[in-house]
Amino acid sequence: MVAPRPLALLLCPTLLSLACSTAEAPFEARLNADGLSRVEARVDQGDLRYSGDMPTILTVEGRSWGQAADEAVAQERLASVWWSAEREGPAAVLAVGASAPNAGADLAVQGPRQVDLHLRLWDGEIEVAGVAGQHQLEASSVRLSDVQGSAWIRAGAGGVDADLWPGPRDQIHVESQGSVHLRLPLGPAYDLQVWGDPAHSLVVSDLGFHSVVAADGYFAGTAGPGSVRIDVIAHGGDVIIEPAWSW
Repeated sequence: MVAPRPLALLLCPTLLSLACSTAEAPFEARLNADGLSRVEARVDQGDLRYSGDMPTILTVEGRSWGQAADEAVAQERLASVWWSAEREGPAAVLAVGASAPNAGADLAVQGPRQVDLHLRLWDGEIEVAGVAGQHQLEASSVRLSDVQGSAWIRAGAGGVDADLWPGPRDQIHVESQGSVHLRLPLGPAYDLQVWGDPAHSLVVSDLGFHSVVAADGYFAGTAGPGSVRIDVIAHGGDVIIEPAWSW
């Protein structure tokens, strides 16, 4: 099931002193995952969670919602929400939009582990667990667990918290308006560069680097031939990069 939206998002932004009504409606979809190599999503407002634990079918469980101080207006905003889930060749294409403000949908998606994710949320959080591929992720905040392959990540003030497992010659690019916390495995030949905010802390653990350059708000470390390129740009917030452990 889709997790409830955080309390802060249930407050009517223009009428904080009044009671807020939230109108909701569930929806679901099932798509055949045979030959599926990419999942694309565009969400105007709402959260998206993807779990790579469903090899033969892609399931979408959603909750559309509308918010307002008045219950009738909340229902009208709910009615303005539209969504779609379709197969387009090797891709599954998901979309959520609304013609009214303070309306959107949250999605919980289960599908194959081996898949490329191209997810863009204008206002919401991406949470991904258990996938391997080439990923492009953009949202207010990004939370990743057991994500393998290359990744291009852009986050807003909610920042990035990611457990990443790049392979040989994979590349990772992270840009965030908030804090960045990355966990990376020991062993790969990293070429790591971090551009942080000098007003915030920057902590990078030893990932087997052979050479290191460090300055105020900057870090560079290279291991071996540096075949795994990782760039981190943090415009605000702390940066922590440390080893990922597996048992």
